[in-house]
Amino acid sequence: VWAVTRNAAYTFAGTAGGIFSSSDKGTSWSKADSGIAHSYAYAFAANGSELYVSAYANGVARSTDNGNSWTA
Repeated sequence: VWAVTRNAAYTFAGTAGGIFSSSDKGTSWSKADSGIAHSYAYAFAANGSELYVSAYANGVARSTDNGNSWTA
């Protein structure tokens, strides 16, 4: 795990395998990197349901739906 952040509803983790989210404090995880070609996440910033990620070869991507989709 390279980066972790949390908002009111989810925990997000950036790994070599992509971005993952958990709504149950880490008991289970789901892939959450739709829209990011190279999803090696190095850093996150969260503001409510709006998230930003610094991802390898993509620069900064933004999600406005709790990580369901990302726009570079």
